[in-house]
Amino acid sequence: MMTELTGMAVFPARYVVEEDYKQSYMIARDVRDRLVKIHILPNENTVLKSQQSSSYTIPLISEFAKTNRRALFSCIADPKNSKNSPFGILLCEQVTQVDNSMHKGHSFPTYHAKWASILRPDNEEPTPGLGIGYLEVNYVYPNTSPDKSFQAVSRLLSNFHEIKNSPAINPLDRETMLAKEAERIFHAREKRYASIIIKHKEIQENLFPQYFDAQLLRNIIENLVSKYQVNGRYGMALIRVRVGENVLLKHCAKYSMGYDYKNKQVYTLDQVWEQFSKYELNKLMSASNIANVSFDIIPCQKIFFGPKGISKCDKDLMPFSKEGVVNPPSKVMKQFIDASCHRDPTIDLNKSWSFLASYVGVRTARIESGSSSGNEIASTIHSFSRVVGNAITIRRDLSCFQLSK
Repeated sequence: MMTELTGMAVFPARYVVEEDYKQSYMIARDVRDRLVKIHILPNENTVLKSQQSSSYTIPLISEFAKTNRRALFSCIADPKNSKNSPFGILLCEQVTQVDNSMHKGHSFPTYHAKWASILRPDNEEPTPGLGIGYLEVNYVYPNTSPDKSFQAVSRLLSNFHEIKNSPAINPLDRETMLAKEAERIFHAREKRYASIIIKHKEIQENLFPQYFDAQLLRNIIENLVSKYQVNGRYGMALIRVRVGENVLLKHCAKYSMGYDYKNKQVYTLDQVWEQFSKYELNKLMSASNIANVSFDIIPCQKIFFGPKGISKCDKDLMPFSKEGVVNPPSKVMKQFIDASCHRDPTIDLNKSWSFLASYVGVRTARIESGSSSGNEIASTIHSFSRVVGNAITIRRDLSCFQLSK
């Protein structure tokens, strides 16, 4: 199934820099290994602003082409640069295809992009996450921070319910008040973010047609996702339960590898299965008694965000409103979170399966010191397609099943 892309990840092979930025371009390979020609053409007012202020920078071919030690936005080009042998990687955004054009006597498919972001500056940096994916949001309640504790957030949620259910409040005023409270609760919560890359071509469907086998399920999951646990990234699987085309959300489960912070070590496979058996397996066992039920496994890789990435996700998902005017749901919120949750902080995003998947590029960084040295963390996530569907509904061919709550 084709998904409409609004951007493209490319692997620069050569930059051609002209005095007029509109004439500059790059020759690059796309993820299908095609050589393409790309001009980066930001809004002219944005370019003018950057020319008037040294503190305001924009992505131009001339910036990516710089290789001196003072270059801040270098993205290394190499004639052999490709998906299978990557050097620098760029994510071009707001892309439109134009007529083919020439470079050194050859015709190339040509694109105009209004923006570009660096996913990987060179071959010394870790490879980005790239593919169908989503932004996972988990709420955490630290005992060391009383104003972010479970009790403190519960009090805020109680106030939200009072406003929502009060007959004394004008309906129009109530909508504004609830939006303000939702924003307040969002920023009061401490969150842990992760980028999830769905390995959709490896999805296994229609398992256990005769009877449910927990041990066989474990074997299949571990074979699918163990290879994705590397350098601080973790294997994960969504286990989808459905009858025909309808996904039964309350029976779906998640298997996730991870890190044991108490003992400062990665969880063993036995420990992961123990946790899964304790909190998730019962949902699958009860579903096994449903007539015509099917089980699917969706393998994924999880990359956690570091502190700077968490701060950016907070700001991008729900920017602070100014001067009493409530912001509409952000672009990032609408891209990754189901609309029913935009203004309702009472919904647990994980338990309600509220994450939306699209084509994403995830820039990563390597931790260089301390006990986590060598591990890789996410710093930014960019979507470059329209929403494909709810993550739990995605199929191997990128069509989607239906939700049945």
